[in-house]
Amino acid sequence: MTDLCGQMKKFIWGSQQEDAFQKMKSLLAQETILTYPEFDKPFVIYTNASECQIGSIVRKNEKQLGFFSKKLNETQQHYPVTEQELLAIVETLKYFKHMLLGQDIIVKTERKNLTHPNSTHTSDRVLRQRLLLEEYGMELQYIQGERNVVADVLLPLPTAKLFLLSEEEDFPLNLVLIVQHQLDDKKLQQALTSHQPGFKKIVRKVVELYVHSHQETIYVPASLRASLLQWYHLTLQHPGIKHMQATLKENFYWPGVDAAVETLVQKCNTCQKCKLAAVKKYGKILLPASSKLTPWEEVHVDLIGPWDVRYNSMAVKP
Repeated sequence: MTDLCGQMKKFIWGSQQEDAFQKMKSLLAQETILTYPEFDKPFVIYTNASECQIGSIVRKNEKQLGFFSKKLNETQQHYPVTEQELLAIVETLKYFKHMLLGQDIIVKTERKNLTHPNSTHTSDRVLRQRLLLEEYGMELQYIQGERNVVADVLLPLPTAKLFLLSEEEDFPLNLVLIVQHQLDDKKLQQALTSHQPGFKKIVRKVVELYVHSHQETIYVPASLRASLLQWYHLTLQHPGIKHMQATLKENFYWPGVDAAVETLVQKCNTCQKCKLAAVKKYGKILLPASSKLTPWEEVHVDLIGPWDVRYNSMAVKP
């Protein structure tokens, strides 16, 4: 349905579009009722983001005030998951600006690093979005993923991609492939046999697989790590070490993942050629640690040149 509204799109109404239209009508006819806002208590916003869409819901006093969802364009689909979540917050504020601006707002997000006020800005775009958040003066609170079920309903469930990747999809992993390689991973099986802590089995999209026991990030077997690292590195357009580590560990885990990312970036010719060398600040005169009371107690010397000196078009030796 959304694709039919784009520019330069040929309008084709088939059985798939008709089924989507009928489903939308049935969902709208359900008993979810929106209420008028009351301005005596803070507004609470629940946001979430997926690989292709962002969504949110605005609530107050356990009553729904509005829903928002938006399909991500091709560029936004390559954002790191944290920046997609930040985009969901920003777009929600813009959409409900007439209701939220100037009010007390609490935003519930699954990305805990967004709740830190002193987090670094990875780009000018993120900086502009952070400035917009300050304009609304909101409070960001962390919420666990299993408790953020309301916003999850607004996101699509592309379950087909979890079991069979299309020919156009270049992502190297799917859940079925991960499970198969987890069964063949000797280190993982030895850890499970000896009951070592750090792993647990969960069910994700009807597939049983092993994840990290604390963050619940998927354990990647050794046979799949190289292709996953290469895909992340190329898709994110050769990010730095810290940026790639943070993005990768949002969903995946294995012992030594930080060292593997650091080695990959250091061996990448493109990264090394384009890397900005850390240059110390120049032109800054440091203040002395203590006052000098005796003349010539300390002497500072600096050198400049060599320069080509000319006088009346003739070279003069300095």
